[in-house]
Amino acid sequence: MNCSSLKAIMVDTANPAYSSLDGVLFIKDQTGLKQYPPAKVGGYTIPDGVEHIYDAAFGLCTNLTCIIIPDSLIQTVGTPFFGCSSLSGVYFKGDAPAMVSLYGADNATVYYIPGTTGWGGDL
Repeated sequence: MNCSSLKAIMVDTANPAYSSLDGVLFIKDQTGLKQYPPAKVGGYTIPDGVEHIYDAAFGLCTNLTCIIIPDSLIQTVGTPFFGCSSLSGVYFKGDAPAMVSLYGADNATVYYIPGTTGWGGDL
């Protein structure tokens, strides 16, 4: 199935495993981001409280231009940003997460707040 024109993901509030917020798919308690719609255009701010971004969550989102990541993020799983060819800026609001991968987002520049810790090396 090709979902490249998907602009929003809507989940019934009675779903026991998943939820959605502004068209983005999360695990039920919204601490994990599962899928961002590939046809959504522009930048995105991940909500506070998100601790995990799962593998391929932003995969092939060629219209994603920038992303703001909350200080609650603990880790990314796998390669969540693979194929994000228009992603130019990744803005972290806190210390470096324990594990983070920007593999496949070749044009992205990482920005972080001076005074936060753990930054350095390759992402």
